[in-house]
Amino acid sequence: MKKILFLLFFIPMCAFSQVNEPEFIGEINIVYPDGSYKLLEKQPARLTSQADVGIFIAGIGSIRGNYVIEEGSSYVRMDNGRDVTLIVKSADNNYDPVSTIGIFKFKSYSHERKAEISSINIFGDDQYYKFNALKYSAQKYGNNCYKITLNNIEDGEYGVIQYNPKQDNNRILIISCFGIGKEKGK
Repeated sequence: MKKILFLLFFIPMCAFSQVNEPEFIGEINIVYPDGSYKLLEKQPARLTSQADVGIFIAGIGSIRGNYVIEEGSSYVRMDNGRDVTLIVKSADNNYDPVSTIGIFKFKSYSHERKAEISSINIFGDDQYYKFNALKYSAQKYGNNCYKITLNNIEDGEYGVIQYNPKQDNNRILIISCFGIGKEKGK
């Protein structure tokens, strides 16, 4: 009888030890240390360009391309000093995740988050995808998901872009967002 009661309590606990996969392709869960999880905030991004004043005055300078999110910080937060685990739902997890998932840090302002993705110098020195892509480890997880681990990331606002190699990326640019540490101004 004790064995039956043990199994009745043990089996459900094991079933919940694995984090549920996100429902849709392109969604991402952040996993908290207690095993709970939350869907990352999804924000449409604007692609903007910005030129140095020197280009207009002296013809010297650079033009930068940025991803811009309208709000200054994400409502999905994790305490600092911890590794971050993300469960990313993909169309196919047979691709190298480094070629399909980009994670980067935003510069955060009170009203927006911005990540520089390209820079073109007037003298032709191009630097595309300049945003500081974070290094991470990844492994296959469940059905068409990746489990991504980020170690020792500092306080700030972060974005995740997922590319689907099976589809042209001619849809709205969505960035999944999260923050580490306390929100600015709170």
